[in-house]
Amino acid sequence: MLRGLPHQVAALILIIFYSLSKIQESIKSFQPDSRIAVIR
Repeated sequence: MLRGLPHQVAALILIIFYSLSKIQESIKSFQPDSRIAVIR
């Protein structure tokens, strides 16, 4: 169990960073629309 934990933690960290990068990309792509909506 203890030997497998570091690998599981590393995999979880990689998945979290991957999902965060995808969320940031989606936010960047949606920012112009939100700015236009705020102006209106």
